[in-house]
Amino acid sequence: MQPRVRAESFTAPHVSRRFVGVFRLLLAAASALLGVGFGPFALAVDVGDAAPTFILPSLQADGAPVSLTDYQGKVVYLDFWSSWCAPCRRTMPQLAGLRTRWPREKFEVLALNLDTSRRDALRFLEQVPIGYPIALDVGGATARRYGVATLPAAFVLDAAGRVRSILRGAEAENIVLMQQAVELALRQAAGEALPPVGARAGVGLKSGAFVRFPRGRAPQRGLATLAGL
Repeated sequence: MQPRVRAESFTAPHVSRRFVGVFRLLLAAASALLGVGFGPFALAVDVGDAAPTFILPSLQADGAPVSLTDYQGKVVYLDFWSSWCAPCRRTMPQLAGLRTRWPREKFEVLALNLDTSRRDALRFLEQVPIGYPIALDVGGATARRYGVATLPAAFVLDAAGRVRSILRGAEAENIVLMQQAVELALRQAAGEALPPVGARAGVGLKSGAFVRFPRGRAPQRGLATLAGL
């Protein structure tokens, strides 16, 4: 039996989503007022949230800026990666193959690179060539807004620009889960009835599946500051 996509949620048992949402907003407001960080929890998006928009420079120096709003009306697989993420060498070719399964007017893959050096990212792509758009997340600001704390990390956005699925670690390396997450969002865009947002399907993670940020590049307080990025 094939595994199914788990829709991630920060809501703990017996705690309402409204309470958690208010708590997260209060933490984010306190962080802004005091100039300190409370880690990814305060800034992370959840399933069902509107995806934070961004306009970022293309990895290619002569490329046009990459704007999330340019892909409104499409299902988007938003992938965060870096040249120092070993699993990304496996997932990115899989994503390139996944991109060919559906028409471009319905689906696109966007990749956000977290390297501090454009040269490092371009050298990586010489070994792992792909064809989908790649932007530079300068300073990791967009990664912080999405609550990215480990790599690989991916967010499947539906055609309305809302987060439909979140895949982390082993989930983001599993081509079956990648495909199911995209298909779920495409079915939703076609108006099909779907499971309620936040429903869990019981997918487990492999031990040691996450890639921690390397020393010197890791956030000092969660992702309040991306030191070295």
